[in-house]
Amino acid sequence: MLENVPRLIVLPLERILRKHGLTTLIIHGVSTEQAPDVYAILSALKELLGLNIVVMCEPGVRPKRQRFTSEKLQILYVSDDGSIMYSGRIPSEPALYKNLFRILLEGVWQRPDATSLSIWEGMWERTNLPLDFDPESATTAGICSALHHAWDYSRWMLKALSTLESATYLDTQRALQRDNMEIYDALCLLFIIGSYKHDIPLVPRDHAINLLNVVNSIVDSRPLNNSELWLDRGFLGHAQHLLQLLANFLGVLPEALHVPDVVLLTGRPVKSGGFADIFHGQYTNQAGEKVEVALKVLRIFSSQANSERRILEEKFTKEALSWSHLNHDNIVPFIGVNSTFPGQTMAMVSLWMAQGSVLTYMADRSLSSRSAFSLIHDVIQGISYLHAMNIVHGDLCGRNILINQNGRACLSDFGLAAFIEVQTSIKTSMRSGSGKWMAPELLLPEVYRPNHPFQRTVESDVWAFACVICEIWTEGTIPFVDKSEGAIIMKWSNPATEQGTWQLIPYTWPQTKSGQAMPQRLWELVQSCWKRNPILRPTVQVISQHISAMVPPRIRPTTLVQPLNLRPGTSSVQSRIIDHNHTYVRLGPLPADDGLPGTQFDPLLSRLLDSLERRDVIVAPLFVSRYDAHHLDLCFASAVEANSFAMTWMGRRASPYENAAAEIL
Repeated sequence: MLENVPRLIVLPLERILRKHGLTTLIIHGVSTEQAPDVYAILSALKELLGLNIVVMCEPGVRPKRQRFTSEKLQILYVSDDGSIMYSGRIPSEPALYKNLFRILLEGVWQRPDATSLSIWEGMWERTNLPLDFDPESATTAGICSALHHAWDYSRWMLKALSTLESATYLDTQRALQRDNMEIYDALCLLFIIGSYKHDIPLVPRDHAINLLNVVNSIVDSRPLNNSELWLDRGFLGHAQHLLQLLANFLGVLPEALHVPDVVLLTGRPVKSGGFADIFHGQYTNQAGEKVEVALKVLRIFSSQANSERRILEEKFTKEALSWSHLNHDNIVPFIGVNSTFPGQTMAMVSLWMAQGSVLTYMADRSLSSRSAFSLIHDVIQGISYLHAMNIVHGDLCGRNILINQNGRACLSDFGLAAFIEVQTSIKTSMRSGSGKWMAPELLLPEVYRPNHPFQRTVESDVWAFACVICEIWTEGTIPFVDKSEGAIIMKWSNPATEQGTWQLIPYTWPQTKSGQAMPQRLWELVQSCWKRNPILRPTVQVISQHISAMVPPRIRPTTLVQPLNLRPGTSSVQSRIIDHNHTYVRLGPLPADDGLPGTQFDPLLSRLLDSLERRDVIVAPLFVSRYDAHHLDLCFASAVEANSFAMTWMGRRASPYENAAAEIL
């Protein structure tokens, strides 16, 4: 049949076009079975200029990949009740979520029943929604209105697509990813306007709620390959602030965070702390699987005055929002929030970690040094991720590190320390948390950070992490095991300790229960994290690199930088990491010293700083390690910082270090 198309159809149509010009060919009564042959025939007509084609048929006969432009080939469907679908006149494409609209429109023409007609009519009903705004004259109210209607429309379209079952999950997610860029631009414009901080109370409540859901969906979005976040940190900061503002103003959390129908497996808490009870529960996920969960109910919500309760609820909201957007192998997975408990008490729902804390895990088995390194590496990876997300854990200690089913360490309860601080300040005005793991600037901020408010920082996390390393290595020994918290504070308040003439550290050289001492390289790294001055402590990035180099080969992740020997073939030289993200300076020769590298370097740095009119011309190294008895290696965050230090040292060095050179490696 197809071989006769030119003679029977094309040639007659060419004569008609030459004689009459613009012509419309109407084909009707096409069934689903006839559709492939009909479209094969029509493909031979696509080169005929001036010819338009209308096919009257069921929606399902429309080709999935149309070989004609929308202007050249149109589909007309008239139902038994007179309803009409005509592809030559389609609902207007929205300014936002246009890609979702397109795959829904395609799906409507693929399903030959009343459902497609109903969705088609629904698309027409929504064709005049105010989904656009003029960027030149945009206002908070205008952008919120557009995003409000766009969010409602997108939810309706997703529900319609699930009814049609015409698009795959991957196709839908790809469409949403492309649409998210348009939403991202709209939110960026909102942040540029800036007045949203004051305008939110004037926005209709339903608009504000949908704005909350839109922002949460964007912050929570990931690229399809689940690689690093596609949002820049500046945008994330504004978005997280807006989420907090909206959630506090509305008194609700994004709808995506709510976990319904959680069933308690125990009537009583499986664990109780000073401020929270942990319950064991279960819920059914979207795939129909039953998942065991932990519900953390903060008992500080009960019996509070309204003003106090409001502050605590805002802190609860902040932690839930922060935790909900984290996605890392070494962070306990957050599932959502639940209101199963009476009295309007909310609970945070996370994945149940059956193996308990790292302390329980170690008590149940005898850990080798290899296993200890693996757990330590897991912890620093989790902390690195948190800091990259602008989140300070604030309460690092063994009991807040849980073990998943694969034996990997995962951080939990980050941000809770700040939450607890609000509660204790209401009752006693005293700082609270894991005091023995706290850096001196947290225990005595007025001494070690004068003129600064009490604040947990990335540097105080570094101090606590060093304590966690020792806690893991010793299989559970806590810091300052022979001292009370009060005695520790007294020691830190001693002028000799404050001035650095007397050293106070949480551990002596740690050993396992079997008597195996912590390796010297790790012990030196740990002690560098206990600098009294927070800015002299290494960053988590530097710590992570050094720990990665110490992890035994069989358990070291293959993506990590391998340690390199600076002098190949010289076995006496200690190997260490050299990476492209940091620059090293070798300082020496110095007087022979077998002590800690930092202890030798600190007086040199102080002397150099004292010789300068402006101390900000150089930056202290991130980390100091020993190359040999006469040389130190200084790790700087950048080549600029390394070069500045080297040039300053060479110009200012004095007796007894006049022969010590600073060489950039």
